[in-house]
Amino acid sequence: MLKLLSGSRAMVALLTQLKDFSIESDLTTADKLISFKLPKSVLPRSLLKQEYFLQSATDEYVIKEINFSDEDFYEVFGKLNLDSLRGKAYLTYETESVTLSTVLTEITADTGWTFQQVDANTKLRTLRLNNVSVYQIILECCAVYGCEVWFDTLNRVVRFYTRRGLDRGAYVYSELNLRDRDYQSDTYELATRLYPYGKDGLSIASVNSGLEYIDNTQFTTKIIERKLVDDRYTNAQSLYEDAVSILDVLSKPRVSFRVDVMNLAASRPEYNILDFQLGDMVRVFDKTNQFTDIQRIVRLVKYPLTPEKNKADFSNSPVKYSGNSSKQIADLGQILTSTKAELNEAIDQVTALVMNGETGNVVMRYNEENQPYEILIMDTADINTATRVWRWNMSGLSYSASGYSGPYTTAITMDGQIVANFITTGILSADRIAAHSLTAEKLVTGTITAESGVIADLAITTAKIAVGAITTALIETGAVETAQIADGSITDAKIVGMTANKITAGTIDAANINVINLNADSLTVGTINGQRIEDGAISADKLAAGAVTAEKVAVGAISADHLANGSITSEKIAEGAIKESQVNWSTHLLF
Repeated sequence: MLKLLSGSRAMVALLTQLKDFSIESDLTTADKLISFKLPKSVLPRSLLKQEYFLQSATDEYVIKEINFSDEDFYEVFGKLNLDSLRGKAYLTYETESVTLSTVLTEITADTGWTFQQVDANTKLRTLRLNNVSVYQIILECCAVYGCEVWFDTLNRVVRFYTRRGLDRGAYVYSELNLRDRDYQSDTYELATRLYPYGKDGLSIASVNSGLEYIDNTQFTTKIIERKLVDDRYTNAQSLYEDAVSILDVLSKPRVSFRVDVMNLAASRPEYNILDFQLGDMVRVFDKTNQFTDIQRIVRLVKYPLTPEKNKADFSNSPVKYSGNSSKQIADLGQILTSTKAELNEAIDQVTALVMNGETGNVVMRYNEENQPYEILIMDTADINTATRVWRWNMSGLSYSASGYSGPYTTAITMDGQIVANFITTGILSADRIAAHSLTAEKLVTGTITAESGVIADLAITTAKIAVGAITTALIETGAVETAQIADGSITDAKIVGMTANKITAGTIDAANINVINLNADSLTVGTINGQRIEDGAISADKLAAGAVTAEKVAVGAISADHLANGSITSEKIAEGAIKESQVNWSTHLLF
């Protein structure tokens, strides 16, 4: 039973007599889709409108589509009521090494929602997003912080788990409750060695014994290298921890399958152990295909009124939330090329597929005025049972391999968009390549040359040149002139040799030089005067014999103190030099 509420949440009706009532849950979106048929005799059309609300015992939905083409029934489609989370948008949202709690506190403000971390998560991570809603940020958080989410729409609480679901001991057995199956298993993405890199080339070498890679040979000992590049990582330890988890998945075959499961637990209490929910671990025993494994339920379609129709998708691959698209996992050395031969081959394959296609079922859909508004081409005539669906209306042409409700993975829409993930060959113009998505490792070595015209004039600035990149071999002879040398940049260590004739002006401080072998020929005449000679500097051994002549001795310069005793002999006294006034008669009496 469902409650129907108006846009103001007033009670409108209790909906009964539902037909084809189903609820589809998906781990990758954490969303639920509800659909059913309602007899027109039960409710007037005026009381059933888009954007009205539906409440079950566990969830609240908002009606998104109502089809009136059936003569006796309304067809109603809805989604979980996450409107306040989808309606709050950010042009840009960026964080740098913060916890999950920090992000959630900020983005849930003013939304009417709260959050609960059921399992602790203290990881520090970085987000860089553009043009996103709160709902999209939450999914990105699941991808970045390694958690899973459940939207409790009745209580408006976003609950985060390390891993949703339980291991209840449930099992699927081919001779009991397994009715049909569609297996897929491959090793296309198998890898045993992973090179993880973060922002600015951050590697795990500092926390991994100097190695930039990790190995996991749980399935094969072959070395198959892959590269993980995610510039949101700024911490080597965080990068290492997540890389280990990623390689644990990549290093074993991918296994997934869709099964039709008979829900015995809903009809017989003794089979309660066979009950399972989204995210649960289930043991699969397929005797026919000799297959035994433990798988996880990643998608569940429940029919509350007819549980025998329940379907489930199992997989051992990790849940890929929308945020995972920013992670780039690529083969080392992989080169993406498009050649004319490949294009012709693709054209031939498509032509053969269309010309030899299997028969489908064309169904016209009508609006309330009984006018056709949509063409469906399906593998069955019933919209509720069809798996492969082509849907063509005014919005575009699209294809789903998962039924009418999608997702539609191939599409050409009315605004001219083509789903880019499915472009396999041909020409891709530059404006179709996402900004910053073409990294250096995607370019073939040697393809960017001066002649290619790829490098614009003046495009290489100082910031683009790595430290130490300009070596001697790259500098042309004579290229460095006076104008290229900054003032004061030539130190003594840079000067190999210098001659005296290079010194043209200025002052050389004697305190800064040592002079050797300075001879008289090197001195300018008259440059050494009395002021240049230190007192007592000229000793007797510095004077040449006969150098002191009479004219060199100043008048009166030699006093009695300078004469040695007995140095004036009779021959030194000129005739008539001693007069009466020079004689002390009191001490020199002749008688």
